[in-house]
Order: sequence, then structure tokens, then C-alpha cells
Amino acid sequence: MPQTAGLREIPYLSTGQVADILEITKKTLKNWLKAGLIPEPRRNPVNRYRRWTLQDVESIRRILHERGRADVREGADVREGDG
Repeated sequence: MPQTAGLREIPYLSTGQVADILEITKKTLKNWLKAGLIPEPRRNPVNRYRRWTLQDVESIRRILHERGRADVREGADVREGDG
């Protein structure tokens, strides 16, 4: 059995999960990536899927806060909230 003492597997999030956390659509998240508003996460070397981490989510939140969320959301496909 391989030794993994001290090593933890990083829990990666899907693009859909990140969009849900940020309360936006996947389309908006991908548009922000394409426009260069947020950094591209690392990709899985096998299937090329984006591998988001909780650090990536916090980085996006920080960027949204610094830019003013309304600025970034302009023209974005934003989910309707409960209030």
C-alpha cells in the first residue's frame, strides 16, 4: 500500500459547483474567464476539465469585491435571488 502520510488530496470543484457557490450561472463564469476578469484555474492533465479549488473561489470573491460586483456583473447572466 502506498504511503500517503501527511498528504491530503485537494477537493476539486466543478465549474457548475463554483457557479453555484458564487450564485451565478456557468455561462457567466466562463464569460468572465474569456474576458480575463478572473484567472483561469488549473486543468486536469488527462481530460482538461477545470480544477477549481476553494482558494480559486475566494480569489474570485476578492476580485468581485475589489471591482464592485455590479461592475463585473454588467451584461452577465446572473441568477435571480430570493430578495
